[in-house]
Amino acid sequence: MDSLFHSLMMGGGRRRTGGGKKKAKAKKNNWYERLNADEVKQIAKAANLKISGTKKELIERLLDHEPTNTYAWEVGSIGCTVDYVKGLCRERDLPVSGTKFQLVLRVVQHDHGTAPAPAGAAKRALKPHNAATAGDGNGDKPPPAKKPRKPAAPKPPQPDKIYTAVQKKIEMVHQKKYQSHWGSKTHSCDVYDKVESIMREHCEEKHWIEKDPKVALTVCRAALTSLTENFGTMQRPGYDDCGSLGMA
Repeated sequence: MDSLFHSLMMGGGRRRTGGGKKKAKAKKNNWYERLNADEVKQIAKAANLKISGTKKELIERLLDHEPTNTYAWEVGSIGCTVDYVKGLCRERDLPVSGTKFQLVLRVVQHDHGTAPAPAGAAKRALKPHNAATAGDGNGDKPPPAKKPRKPAAPKPPQPDKIYTAVQKKIEMVHQKKYQSHWGSKTHSCDVYDKVESIMREHCEEKHWIEKDPKVALTVCRAALTSLTENFGTMQRPGYDDCGSLGMA
């Protein structure tokens, strides 16, 4: 009995292994060790470093690489803190949102020219090169200069339209302004002026007499034919006190 009591007092029976204390976590020597393997690989890739090997090997490459070595050291509020990395982002006009890993990755990509293309850029790159998308400052060649279009050749006047224009002017004799004694005297002058203006416009101003004399002749023939065939419609045919058509 005494021996049993003594055994219990001395911790007899099953012995506890390891005591009640939890095993302390291994202390991280630098910030990169707090990241997972994929995050370390992303930073190594952004720094144009070799990304094969173990996490330890990747970290060694980052520590040996001067531009990425500076992000490894952080002691409390000293060293490469989140606020420090945000300041680097602001200097480079980069977003300052996200975790320290996202901030560091953003800066490393910017400094090494490895930032991913904006969304939709790949689709735009697959589109055929044309004047609408070329020369946008992203290395595309400027669009070829457009050749100026040659002005369309003027169409020759249509004889039937010239004939009708003179005919309508003659038929205006029935308007009120030509019904008075003095008004009727001006109608023939207006008709002759119309004929003259048509021939001057097409033969001289539009230079058909130089371009194609046959066209100029057709214009004159159509105007004079309409005048001749509708001459009897005027109240005072042949009355001309205005000196039109060069007649005194």
